[in-house]
Amino acid sequence: MIALHDRQAWEDHRLSGTAKQALAVLDGADAPLEPSVIAERLIITTGSMTSMLNTLENRGLIRRMPHPADRRKLLIAITPKGRAIVDDMLPSLHRRERTIIADALTETEQRRLCLLLAKVQRSVERHRDDPPDRTARRIRPE
Repeated sequence: MIALHDRQAWEDHRLSGTAKQALAVLDGADAPLEPSVIAERLIITTGSMTSMLNTLENRGLIRRMPHPADRRKLLIAITPKGRAIVDDMLPSLHRRERTIIADALTETEQRRLCLLLAKVQRSVERHRDDPPDRTARRIRPE
């Protein structure tokens, strides 16, 4: 589904999948965010983030602004032009998701999936600060 969404974002708005996600994150935040927060939510490096933000800023979809409490930091805000793209794109993407899920799962299965995903989300929150198990090793099939 992500590949389908990314293809549509490129065809309709010449946005990479990551750029599409960054605009959606900024739009959903309802407040400017630090680049590191956006990078964390997208699971990308800060180096990749800088390049993508340059592209979005050059297209007038975001703007950088000084952080009010820390002169060393910047905040990123979505522009009206960026918000218009999100407003155009998200309903179509969400409808596609609903169509695919409804085609694949019964209503009972869909409810069960939502319950199971909510359980996983709660577990993520409980284990957010757990240190990684660096003793874990990959076992390759022979």
